[in-house]
Amino acid sequence: MNKLAACVVLASTTVQAQTVPYVADERDLYHEAHVYHVMLRTEAEAKEAFASLRNVPSERLLPTFKEAAVAKSIDPGSSRAGGDLGVIKEGTMVRSFEKAAFSTAPGHMSGPVQSEFGWHLVYVASAKSTPVARICDQTLQAHLKGPPAVPARAIELTKRNKPGTPGFDDKVRQVLGPLWGPALKDADGNTTFLKVGGINASGNKEVLQHTEYPHARLHIAPMACKRSERVRYEVNCREGTVQLQAIEELEFRGGQGPVVNRRAVTPRLDVDKSQYGGFYRQLRDSACNKADLKT
Repeated sequence: MNKLAACVVLASTTVQAQTVPYVADERDLYHEAHVYHVMLRTEAEAKEAFASLRNVPSERLLPTFKEAAVAKSIDPGSSRAGGDLGVIKEGTMVRSFEKAAFSTAPGHMSGPVQSEFGWHLVYVASAKSTPVARICDQTLQAHLKGPPAVPARAIELTKRNKPGTPGFDDKVRQVLGPLWGPALKDADGNTTFLKVGGINASGNKEVLQHTEYPHARLHIAPMACKRSERVRYEVNCREGTVQLQAIEELEFRGGQGPVVNRRAVTPRLDVDKSQYGGFYRQLRDSACNKADLKT
């Protein structure tokens, strides 16, 4: 990977952690494109370079664009290769760069676009769009070809059912087991279940939340689809507060199959009880006796 591509991937992680992360589900298309770029320091330089290239005949645009990258691009990792970044995949680059790359037709060049690294002109050599539903089906089928490690009920639930279909909640509970509570709705209206655990070393109760995604969500690396989620909370019944601890997303429904994505959450120290209305109040009240809660 050249230097700019590595920087862009790194920047994508940083940007997505601060804003809304890349999310695509089985109703969407997944985009890839082979791109070249020229990176410049200022908007004025980018506009000047764009003006010099915009009227180049289509059959000469790519070689002329590559010459401009060698002569003008400030990205040392790709300029010697004529600005060639290879095939970029959606969800791996900074948003502004991806938007330009995936909205420009093959054989054409984008106008100037800004990122935290500078200003870019993007040439798209080729592009491909794949239905996310097809990717989800392929990754699921690949997993099912291996040794059977998922209960038959979970396989059937994953292949045949989605939230909202008749009897779905009961089928999920059969997979989850008797220790889980009845179906609830989370803050986004998704089907969710709670299981109250014991008291941990801190004297607090642990609660698991299991949620079924309405539509399978694409995960980039490894390429797989997430259909259910497990969230672990720590509930301080004495203070009436809830702390988010960790999140796991799984390939199968019912919390089964491989963990596709796992992330720990740094507990907040400035918890304000007043924020715990709605679903968080349900979660707290499920874990605590009223006598345990401060008034």
